[in-house]
Formats: sequence, structure tokens, C-alpha cells
Amino acid sequence: EHRIFKEIKPFSSFEDKNHWISSSVLLSRNGSFAGDEAMLEDIAARGVRFASPKQGFQRPKRMWLWHIVDQHSFRGIGHFSWSAGPGETPEMKELGGGDDSSFTSRYKHLFQNVTGVNPRRDDPPSPKENKSAKGGWQSWEDQYPCVRIAQRDTLRLMIEGPKFLEESEKEKEKQQKTKVEERDSEESDEEEAKKEKEREKGKETENGFDSFGEDEDEEEESNEDAETDLFGGVWSLKEKNYRLRLPLSPTLLSAAVGEIPISKGKSKYVVVLGLYTPEFEKVLKKPSRDKKDDLFDISSELRKELIAIAREGTWPFHSNYLPCEVPGKNKQVTYCKHKKKWCVGGIEWDTLRKNYEVSFNVHSATPSMKHALAEFSFPEFIHLSLWERYRDGIVEGCWVAIRSIIKHILEKMERKGQRILLRSYAIIRRQWTSVRLPIPGLDGGKGSDELMCYVFDKWVYQFLLILSVWVPGALTPSRSVPHFDVPQPDLLRCVKVLLAREIEEMSTASPSSSSSPSSSPFLSIKPPENLLTHQRDTVDDLHKKDQLALERDGFPRRSHFFCLATGAGKTRVAITYILEFLQKDLFASSVVDAVVWLSPLAAIDDIVAEIRKSGVKNVCKMPATGVPKSGYFNVVKDNVIAKFAQSTAEDSLCVAASRCFFVFDEVDRCYNLTQRTSAALECAENCFKSVCMTATPLRSNTQQPLYQWINLGVPSFPLAANGNNGLPLACDMIKKNVDIGIKVTTKLHRFPLEKQYLSQYKDLCNSSGKNLFNLLANVSYQAIDKMMVKIAREVGEKDGGCLLVVRDAEHALRLASRFGTPSVTTDGTVYEAKTGIRVVPYNACRGFNWGSVLGHIVVSQYPGNLSTYTQMVGRINRQGQKKKRSFCS
Repeated sequence: EHRIFKEIKPFSSFEDKNHWISSSVLLSRNGSFAGDEAMLEDIAARGVRFASPKQGFQRPKRMWLWHIVDQHSFRGIGHFSWSAGPGETPEMKELGGGDDSSFTSRYKHLFQNVTGVNPRRDDPPSPKENKSAKGGWQSWEDQYPCVRIAQRDTLRLMIEGPKFLEESEKEKEKQQKTKVEERDSEESDEEEAKKEKEREKGKETENGFDSFGEDEDEEEESNEDAETDLFGGVWSLKEKNYRLRLPLSPTLLSAAVGEIPISKGKSKYVVVLGLYTPEFEKVLKKPSRDKKDDLFDISSELRKELIAIAREGTWPFHSNYLPCEVPGKNKQVTYCKHKKKWCVGGIEWDTLRKNYEVSFNVHSATPSMKHALAEFSFPEFIHLSLWERYRDGIVEGCWVAIRSIIKHILEKMERKGQRILLRSYAIIRRQWTSVRLPIPGLDGGKGSDELMCYVFDKWVYQFLLILSVWVPGALTPSRSVPHFDVPQPDLLRCVKVLLAREIEEMSTASPSSSSSPSSSPFLSIKPPENLLTHQRDTVDDLHKKDQLALERDGFPRRSHFFCLATGAGKTRVAITYILEFLQKDLFASSVVDAVVWLSPLAAIDDIVAEIRKSGVKNVCKMPATGVPKSGYFNVVKDNVIAKFAQSTAEDSLCVAASRCFFVFDEVDRCYNLTQRTSAALECAENCFKSVCMTATPLRSNTQQPLYQWINLGVPSFPLAANGNNGLPLACDMIKKNVDIGIKVTTKLHRFPLEKQYLSQYKDLCNSSGKNLFNLLANVSYQAIDKMMVKIAREVGEKDGGCLLVVRDAEHALRLASRFGTPSVTTDGTVYEAKTGIRVVPYNACRGFNWGSVLGHIVVSQYPGNLSTYTQMVGRINRQGQKKKRSFCS
């Protein structure tokens, strides 16, 4: 297999067809499903010996290359290349672009029409085939070349890995000699001062922006006019070294320590270090879905005792969580009573992180790199990233090279270029020790363990490949496409800062950014007044977290996650915080053009009414184009953004996100791996600022989705892939327990089945089938209908009204036809005059606010009601409720 690669020409221009012909030869040389054939021969041979055909027949362990490539064992092949479509610029074709269809449709086309060949039935194309024949080489001219190149590169990358440039033996000896001299010699203070003076004069350049290929003398002469390095680093071209001070985030210590288990009697607790200030420890219980088991319901005396126990111990420093090379990473974490500070290896954490310095090898740019940069040859860059790259460190002049590449993409590809840059930054922002891009299922849709792929992901992968040429220590292509390894995580931190600055410049350069802060329509809106105590406290806590992040981490807070019980006033809290924040921060008010409010469909009308009630007149529903209306609160159904984010023709929402303030109402709906979650996360990563809120933060025994959303507000926190160190993030969530003094009583009504329903039950129980459970459930629903309406009318007539919760619109129509109940509405505006019954579907209970003037809710036992029980009861147990006792029947 490896010998075949030697026959393949490694790189040639797209005009030369030899390389894609040779890649097809590579495939055809490996035969057609030889593994299946060997297995069938084995079965036949055993059959002759009268062996049981069920014993131990399996495919040979060694798989042939054809299986790996054409059957999509590596589904990342869609990120490598596919044919160029109509209406594209030459630059997009260079990137291997496509038309405005989604990733799913493009991938399906790729699999079905190009690579989805069944060798049992069809022979692979051969170079000997007649060019004029149908299905021969003539049909390959548009689609097959790019795909076969991708197959070849995917296969070679999987087997051999990326190829690194080896330095000459002379250069290695020179570097080794320098290291020995530095280690053994002890220079005097005068010699050290002299060397420092020489470095200032020109032996070291401090810019990293020098022209490629200049002589040393020319470099020394040009140092006087050198620009300051982007990160304040020092380039020593003579010693081939780049060093800089790169302070660490204070959140890294809590991430590295993770959970500190403490037992007190039979009870088990967890102590975590403070997120921004480690000395502000938090104590909590293990996460649980039990309503009686509150994470933070711990007395102050017990809290102090548990923290004291944690401070007495010595705790491991989990280095695998950290995106850096901390000097004390393999040492222990202890609390110094004298300094009253947490220390790593005896060094105070604040001192360690503030004085953190890094040093990287500097490599000279090869002629191929210079040529690719001068010509902006993306195919050549991609080839260099795989087969002619450095192993670590950075390339001389990398920062100016990367900025020029970004500028070229933004100028030539315009809006699509912005999308590529935003998507790239969103993907790498919260990844530290490896970078993983979503991969599709075989149908091009969502993978079993991944989020959605977008059509831009292909270009994002190739853009990151280009970055890896110039900063090889930050990104190295993994053998599994489209992922990356991160040899030196500190360099990836530098790349993130660079992309963040480019995005900020891109956003500032947009036409709407020219408006002055005083022209923002949000400055003239008066925030809601007369907030309840817990609502005002929540708003104040949000402002305090903004200030703390800016003081301790040096970066403004990008997102907040807060939790209030249903009916406790989440909407008012969010509106108040948004308006107060924009009016305090003039820079934010000059950048934010619109507020985008993502909400469940049933709550949209109520939210629009609540926003207007708060004094905001500029509120609307999101336009169908997906472009937020400037100066308005744009309310949109959370499912709709999936359409906006997937369509490249309607990608305005994702591009405009950097100038929007997003609100994710009922964010727990975005926990699952769905199109909605993928689109919501992309908007959250790219928006200027966001607020996430819910009444049910923990919806399952898996905390990873919750941590993922809280991590948006603390992107400097390196959350482990398995979420094992996520509890410090959980403590960052703002949660207010509000007791409004209303008791809710739940009563279960039982009654015998009528004869007609009992006979249907017996008939179904004597039958079989996959749909039997649903059929039995439908009989139960019909049997319950009469009693539901009877109970609702009785309590409604006595109490002045009642909520009657139905399964869906069909269920409501059946009740209306049989018993004359009101028609179903999501806002409850239609009701029965005599009894006050309001009919609402169970999935609309999140936005149904009429419950505050009612005291009863009647529901049936149907699939889904357990997951929404808290929401339904919250409709009657809410702020504004006039009754001291409410009932759920």
C-alpha cells in the first residue's frame, strides 16, 4: 500500500490532469471489495467441510484502501474538496467552493454521484476507458478531479500523517551548540548588558513583519523603522526564537483543579475554586434532578467548614485541561494560610499567571510559502499544510502573512468571506488542546455525536489549514479529517486573539458602525422600574459579573446565564439588563444595532406584549429574510434560525450577529444535537453579547449541554470535552430561589372505563403490533376526555376560570365537537363565558400567562407532560397570582 504512494505525483496545478488520473489509478489498483471476496471464499471452503455457516465468519481485519475512501469511513472528505458550482468567483473556485446549496445537499450529491460507487456492481473507472464513452473520462471533467484529489489526500493523511520539513544537519548542530553554550556558560553582568544593547541595535527585530528572504545586514538596517509586534513579542531571528509575555486567565486554576470532593458524615459535597478569584470558593452538592435537592442549598456554617477542609488538603493539578505549559503544572495545588492565596508548586497563582512567558522556534519561510502568499494560491497552501509543513513553532513574518490572507478573503469573497472568518473563530474560540469540526452523517445531515455541518465548514477547514502553514505549533492536521491537533496551545491562544481583532475591525468597518453612540435608539428608552427585589438583585448580579470579568480577565463578559422560576420575571430582568448595559457602555451602544430575542413559538406574542409593556415601542417579529431590523427588539421563533443559518443565500443573521445582542429564552430547548442547537450556538459565538435564561437549567443527568452554554460567557475557561471540570462554570450561573407564598396541590383522579372503551382495550390487548402502545393510549385519551371537561367546568365555575391543557389541536377539536369547549389558542384569549375555561396545548404552556388570574389547571396523562409539568404548574404558581392556593388536577 505504501509503495503505491511513491508512484503518485505529490502536487501539480489544477490544469494538469495527471494527478487526479493517478489518484484514480491508486483506487483501481486495490481491487473491488477484496475483503468480502475473501470472506465468501472462506464460507465456501468451510461449507465443503460441512461446517456450520454461522460459526465465526467475518471480514478479515485488514481493510483494503477502497473501503476507507469510497465508502466514507472518513466523512470529513466533504471538507477537503468538491466541484465548483455556477455563479462563483475565481477565488471561491480556488477554495473548491460550491453553489448556494446546503452542506447536506452538497454531501448527498458527492456521495451518490461521485464516491458512492458499489464495487460489487460497478467497476471503478479506468484510465484505459474510452474518453467518449458514456460515464467515462468525459463525465469526470467537472466533478471527479477535485473529489479524487480529496480521496487521495484523505487516504494519505490517514495512513502517513502530515509530512514535516526536516532542518539541515548543519542547522541542527548549530542549534545544539547554542543550547550547550547557553547552559554551560555564566556570563557577567557587563556581558549581559552588552548583549542587550546589541539586541536593541538590531540583532533582534521586534516586529515579525519583515520582508521574506532579506539578508541579515538588510534586516539590521531596517530595524530602526520596524513596527511593534502585534502581541508585544520579541523576535530573535539570529537565534531563531520568538518570545513574549502571555498572561494566563485567572479561570485556568479552577479548571485545572476541578472538583474537590469533601465528605461530611454520609453526605457528599463538592468544593470548587472561584472562577475569577480562586479564594472565593463555592460549595455545592452533586447535580441532581430531584426538585428537593438544590445544588446550592447549604447553610453558611457548613459552607465555611467544608471550605476550611478543602484548604487544608493538597490537590492535583490536572494539566490535561490546560491550554498552556505552566511551570508548576505537574506539582500540587495548596492554600497558603500566610498569604491567604492558592498556590501552584508553592508559587502564588496570580504571580504565576501574570508573569507567564512563552518561547517558540522561528522557522524561515520556504520559497513555496512565499510563492503561495504572493500568488494567493490556496490549493498550493493546502498542499503545503499537509505535505511540506514545519512541526512546531511559527514561521517568520507569520502575523502579517495571516492578516494579508484574511484581507484577501474579505475583499474577494465579500460577505461569504465574512462568514468564513466568523465561523472559523466560532469553532476555535472554546477549543484548546485539539480542534474538532463537525462531521456529517452519510446522508450529509447531523452526525450521531456532532452538531450540524454548514456549507462554509469546508472553507473553514481549508482556511485553518492555511493558518497551520504559518503557525504550525498552533494547528497540525489530524489524521482524521477534518480535525486538528494542537502541539503548542499557547500559540493557538495567539491565533484566537488575532482573529478576534480582525473580526472587530471587520465589524467596525461596516456601514452601520459610523453612527455615533448618541444616535443609538436604545439610549432613549427608559428601563423598567419597580422591579421586585429578586429581579433587581438579578440585574445587579449581571452588572457585577461584567465588571469582575473586565477587572480580572481583562476582557468584557460576552454572555450571561441566569435561572429564575417560571413566572418570576425572566423577561423583565432581561429587558432591564439590556437597556441598562447599553446605556452604561457607550461603545456597546455604538456597536449594537438590534436585539434578537429567540423564543418558543407559544411565547412570542406574550414576549412582544411584555416588551411593549416595559416601555419599548421598537419591537417587531423577525423579518422573513433573517435580517434583524435595526434599532428594534426582534422576536423570532428559535426553530426559525436553523433555516437562516443553513441557507447560504439567507445567511444575514449569522453575519449580522456581531452587531446584535441575543437573548436565548428557554435556552434548555437548545441542549440537544439538533439543527436549532447548531444554529443557536453559532449565533451565540458570533454575537456581540448574549443572555441565556431558563427555569429548568438541568434537564437530564448529563450536565455537558448546560456547561456548554455557560461556557459562552467565560470562553477563557478550558472546559474538558467530557465536562468533568464543568462545576466551576455551574457556580457561575445566577440562580434565584423565590418563594412567593403560594402552595400548589396536585390531585390524581381515577375512574373506571366505560364499556365501549373497555371492550376496545380487550380487543387491542389480544392483538400485536409495533403501534399497539399508541393505539391503547388513544383509547385512554378518549376515555379521559369526558372527565377532563367535567372537572374543568366544575372548578372553573367555582373559581372563575380554569386552564384545560390538551395534547394538540386535533385533541382540542375533538373536545369542541363532543363537549362544546372553546377553540384552542396559544395565548388563551378565547374562553367559555360561563365557566372561564381556556383551552391551551401542553407545548404552549411556556408562553401561557393567563394562569396568574386563575387557580386551577386540568391535564391528562399523555406523553410529554412530565417534561413540561414544571412549566405548566408555573403558569398558575407565578408572580401576580391572587390566590394563596392553586390546584393541578
